[in-house]
Amino acid sequence: MNKTNNIKNWISNSLLVVLMLFVYGIVNAQSQPKVSATVDTFQIKIGEEIKLSIRVEVDSTDLVIFPEGQSFSPMETIESYPVDTAVIGSKFELIKKYGVTQFDSGFWYVPKQRISINEKPFFTDSIPIRVNDVVVDTTKQAMFEIKPLISVKKPKSNWLQWLLIGLGVLLFAAIVIYFLFLRKKPETEEERVANLTPFDRALEKLKALEESQYLIRSEHKKYYSELTDIVRIYIEEDVHLSAMESTSDELIAKLEMLKDADKLPLENETISNFKQVLKTADLVKFARLRPEETQVKTDTTVVEQMVTETKEVLPEDTEDEKLADELYAAEVARKRRNRMIRNTVIITTSVLLIAGFIYSYINGFQKTYDTVFGHPTKPLLEQEWISSTYGAPGIALSTPEVLVRQDSVSVAAVSDEIKQEGTFLHEVKEAAFKVSLHSVVYKEQKEIDIPKVVDKAIKDLEKEGVQNIIVKTEKFNTPAGAEGLKTHGSASFKIDNELIAGEYALFTFAAQGVTQQLLITWADNDVYAQEIVDLIINSIELKTTI
Repeated sequence: MNKTNNIKNWISNSLLVVLMLFVYGIVNAQSQPKVSATVDTFQIKIGEEIKLSIRVEVDSTDLVIFPEGQSFSPMETIESYPVDTAVIGSKFELIKKYGVTQFDSGFWYVPKQRISINEKPFFTDSIPIRVNDVVVDTTKQAMFEIKPLISVKKPKSNWLQWLLIGLGVLLFAAIVIYFLFLRKKPETEEERVANLTPFDRALEKLKALEESQYLIRSEHKKYYSELTDIVRIYIEEDVHLSAMESTSDELIAKLEMLKDADKLPLENETISNFKQVLKTADLVKFARLRPEETQVKTDTTVVEQMVTETKEVLPEDTEDEKLADELYAAEVARKRRNRMIRNTVIITTSVLLIAGFIYSYINGFQKTYDTVFGHPTKPLLEQEWISSTYGAPGIALSTPEVLVRQDSVSVAAVSDEIKQEGTFLHEVKEAAFKVSLHSVVYKEQKEIDIPKVVDKAIKDLEKEGVQNIIVKTEKFNTPAGAEGLKTHGSASFKIDNELIAGEYALFTFAAQGVTQQLLITWADNDVYAQEIVDLIINSIELKTTI
């Protein structure tokens, strides 16, 4: 009996627990947020917009965060629309719409999206989308052959600007040099007097002394001091006799000795009159004598006669003296010329250094250095580029120089059953810079073993002397969306029997029976080559038909 009651109690308790769980599930399901995603169409043309709607049913207190950014990849987001709100009973329905599209034909999926509700993740289902090509009616749309390359007018470069800047710098330097060194400056009065001969300078000073105001102001001491200084200086300069440091008696004694030696044959009267002038001057300077005006004029005339007669009796310079004077003048001229050249070089160098510093500050030291001393890849980056298609099927590229067709077999040849192939190359060996493009069409329309093609390419690089090759592989998409394989890494390239560190990038594209490869190599730390490589990669356009 007890056993039967226990069984009944157990069954009753179990039913009660099941009932409670059922009721809890219903209540919980009713309170659980609802998330769904829909599109307005499952089929579009390339680039056409799809309206994606994400609906969330929540309570008014729930915090909802919708996806943003490129979370719809491989679809591309065109626009994110504002959230709409609708009231459904006691619930709120939030509707978030997005405009998405795809620019490649084929089957795609709008991936499942994560919606955060009260910091809990909820996910929508993924949605398949078909993207159709734009149909071209060839019976109505005229078809034409591929146009050949045509020459175009080269765009204007900035050479004229740099020419004008250079001419401006040179003109500025020339103006500075002219005004500082070449221009004949007006002489000052002191310079003009200094350039006179000792005789002319003495006579001019005597004339200026006579016109001075010393006598009017009764400054006889100053007058006689200048009068005797004029004749003493002249005797020192032309006779080469120490006169300024001699007393009056010593000076007269020296003049008489020169007269007796017949080196300065002055008249006795001239020496006697000059001796009297010196005595008068001493009395004026030391005894405060104030001579009469007539005496002053007489003394001035005596000094003038002394200077004139001394000039007349001076012997002519010997040939050795003339030669010494010429050599001295030549030496002075040489020093003046060297000084002018030195100053010109200093100013020109300074101007060029300042101009170079300004240019370096604006453009950077490395670019300035490469502009002056040259760099093998810098002209390639700055010159006009050429866009062309190489091979059949081909790859369209923009490159600094036209790739030249080669006769050698390229890295892509992995089979003897080749229907058609082409190799094109441009290379700057001293910079380890190379752009090589190769396309192969096989006789059989078979699947291409891309890893095998890449492996063959790496082995061919090793045969060319490339060492220490590091291989990295990743998927690559051209700007137009064509898929390929990018193999890249570092390597050592042999240049003039020396290994130079560098990098390489190998782009491999394959279709049924077709391989297309683009190989680019360049040296490490070559900023110009790196920029060239980026521009070439961004210009790749794959041609998949022959």
